[in-house]
Amino acid sequence: MRELWNKWRGWMHFTYVKDKTPEEAMKTVPDGADKDDCEWLIKNHFYTEKFKKASQRNSKNRGNLTMPHRIGSKPMREIIYQMGGKDGNPPNIGTIFHETRKQIDKLIEPETIAKYDEICEVMQSDPSLSNVEVVLKCFRNQSHGHVVGYGGGVKLKHLKGPSTKKVEREAQLLEENQLLKNRLSTLEDKFQKFEKMFAAQEKNDLQSTSSHTTDTQQS
Repeated sequence: MRELWNKWRGWMHFTYVKDKTPEEAMKTVPDGADKDDCEWLIKNHFYTEKFKKASQRNSKNRGNLTMPHRIGSKPMREIIYQMGGKDGNPPNIGTIFHETRKQIDKLIEPETIAKYDEICEVMQSDPSLSNVEVVLKCFRNQSHGHVVGYGGGVKLKHLKGPSTKKVEREAQLLEENQLLKNRLSTLEDKFQKFEKMFAAQEKNDLQSTSSHTTDTQQS
């Protein structure tokens, strides 16, 4: 839903707001949209200094891309779904990379071609690698909310699953927790035994004192 919302805002900005004054932008309302909502979005989002700076920065970054995808606004996950993901057999990262960056039926940019060859080489050298492992080998670290081959809104931790170290640490903590519970149970048993011993000793002491007092009085 967040991705759909972001894409709709991007489409609205490009279609109705870009290169226009706020007054000009508010003259047209998209079909199905509320006029007041659109005016609020224009005034409180598109024309804020924060948005303008981010828009300029993103435009500059897009201009610096050496391996741009060519699928427009179509989500990469939709392509993965259509190419076998819906049947539980998603394509490998090499196919995803080629399909999302090809122009007509082939790759154009030299950097894109070189990266595709690198991806294929890594997959061939170790077929057991998952898509995410290939991405990490070929593209190094991924940003917080974007993974190469999966698009925006995807976090690396959701694709990788729990790490081996994390699983091992959780197992270790569970074992330590169980040991502590067992030790606590043992200490409670010992404490109850000591309580019974002290109670019995105290009872014996009272009986002994009472008996001694009686003997003294009789004497």
